[in-house]
Amino acid sequence: MKFISHRGNLEGSDKDLENNPICIERTINLGYDVELDIWKKDNNLYLGHDNPQYNISIDWLLNKSEKLWIHCKNEDALFYLKTFNELNIFFHTNDEFTISSKNKILINPFFNTKYTDGILMMPEVSSFSIDYILKFNGIITDKIKMYENNFNIVRK
Repeated sequence: MKFISHRGNLEGSDKDLENNPICIERTINLGYDVELDIWKKDNNLYLGHDNPQYNISIDWLLNKSEKLWIHCKNEDALFYLKTFNELNIFFHTNDEFTISSKNKILINPFFNTKYTDGILMMPEVSSFSIDYILKFNGIITDKIKMYENNFNIVRK
């Protein structure tokens, strides 16, 4: 089971800290991968969910590429970042599934799915049981500590 922090969150959504480069670096330093939101606007890259918020460089992304799951929030970001093979990028809206540039299937939690061979996005908004959630290859969550604790209990 791979535990991936949603926007750098560890114990619940924190709108003041999520997608903040400092928060993301802290989460990576704790050993987690991070799903983050990227915009490209006026030839600049930004982190932010609903809009471009924190200016970052391509070097910042490339230096952390092994730990990042990059959600491209606009088409400019998608078509620019696809030129960097090191990056694991994806784009989705309300799709049941999407696939990242590193061939990882991401699964939307709002659909009842029979497939667990992928990464479940935001299991806390699904109606799935904890036992079912823990069958996936990984999860992207705001509550990474809770799911990690549940996983360790189930494994014992």
